[in-house]
Amino acid sequence: MLETYNSLRRLAINNDRLYQLTDEDISAIQHSLLDMMEDIHQVCEKYHLTYAISGGAMLGAVRHRGFIPWDDDIDICMPRRDYNRLRRLFLREFGDRYWVQEVRMDRLYDLNFMKIRKKGTRYLEVFDMDPEKAGVFIDVFPAENTFDGWPARLLQGAVTDGLLLAVSCVRMASKEERMRSYTAGSDVEASVKLKIFLGKLLGIIPLRWWLLITDRFMAICKNHHSKYISVPCGRKHFFGELYLREDFYPPQAMAFDGHVFYGVKNADAYLKNMYGSYMKLPKENERERHSVMDFFIDQTDPDM
Repeated sequence: MLETYNSLRRLAINNDRLYQLTDEDISAIQHSLLDMMEDIHQVCEKYHLTYAISGGAMLGAVRHRGFIPWDDDIDICMPRRDYNRLRRLFLREFGDRYWVQEVRMDRLYDLNFMKIRKKGTRYLEVFDMDPEKAGVFIDVFPAENTFDGWPARLLQGAVTDGLLLAVSCVRMASKEERMRSYTAGSDVEASVKLKIFLGKLLGIIPLRWWLLITDRFMAICKNHHSKYISVPCGRKHFFGELYLREDFYPPQAMAFDGHVFYGVKNADAYLKNMYGSYMKLPKENERERHSVMDFFIDQTDPDM
């Protein structure tokens, strides 16, 4: 009842209030993302930071040796220690080209993972809080250590997911007018109304406090050699994205549209968990496409 991620994504498709990205737009975004990934890769190599492409980008690397043709984003995961270093080091190297949005750095940002956004581009989503920084982006997710003992790991996961749910509810309540307008008459309207109601109750604690508390708790386990890791901010949450550390690290070099980036070590185990029969192409009407409020990339740029 309270899971709204996939329903909100489906609601954006063919929404006449949003701009539907064309094949040419998606191609331009993919070229821009490759440039961005090269810069991220360069910083990670220079400062010995570990990262792995994940989500649909990982699926694309295995199934298409690059982007899924209709996909327009790249996600990466990083161990929490390296994630914390990236936000500072990336701005040191490329602050003239990018914004880095992260809850401890940006008071307007309201998510518990990082976005690296390219200046001079425009990719404004419905619920973006800071339109001035709404450029094409790469999502960076912290991969968290987990406790080896199952009772402690169970408690860690339950509290983490509970905090992330609280953040989601308070976030929706803070955007009540937009949320109600956007979901009116849809199959997700009732869930959104319930989350807004809960968010108002929980809103006695400001959203920024919820974000910071959640960020700190997710990183509570300091055992950097734990048997399992989790990506709790991923779409399947703490327990749905619980992986053997030896399946995730060390990342493997993978071909990706003429580039070489790092991906999850055991691609098969990761992709089966995320997508099931991942080598099977989805039907055309089931392929995920994105819609935005505003979009711009200078396609005359010689680097495109």
